[in-house]
Amino acid sequence: MSPLPCCRSLAVAWLPLALKRLPLSLPIVYIGLGAAIFSLPGMGLEPSPLAHPEFTERFTEFVVIIALMGRG
Repeated sequence: MSPLPCCRSLAVAWLPLALKRLPLSLPIVYIGLGAAIFSLPGMGLEPSPLAHPEFTERFTEFVVIIALMGRG
């Protein structure tokens, strides 16, 4: 079993408490983490939404639904 779901659960539970005094939110942390991963020199994957339009559309819909559910 991958440790990734456990790490995400801990991040969702503890990061808001740790970031309470800073002008950061959990989505900003995840965007920064993704930018850091894709800026590494060894990453061969170059994300291009134009290369996969159907996946991009579905993923965007998924992200909007999650954002709306998180907002309440």
